Amino acid sequence: MLVTLGLVVFAQLVSRKVQPVPSGLQNFAEWLVESMYNFLADVLGEKLVKKTFWFFGSIFFFILFTNWFGLIPASGPLAGGSRTPAVISI
Repeated sequence: MLVTLGLVVFAQLVSRKVQPVPSGLQNFAEWLVESMYNFLADVLGEKLVKKTFWFFGSIFFFILFTNWFGLIPASGPLAGGSRTPAVISI
């Protein structure tokens, strides 16, 4: 839930003052989206990426930021994020 909230806040901050020549946070966001679009265009083809970019881009960024958020020490099992006990098998 925190990742989703973070992505929504990021999108709101980026789209608040959209300029024809981007700078700052808008420039970073456009770089992220354009890089992902070009990557998917190379993999899927230009015609298919126009139809499916919204889906694959959203899923990719959500999974990426969820995994990055899991690397924060206080957000994992020590903070009560995971209720399964650790099992070590030898």
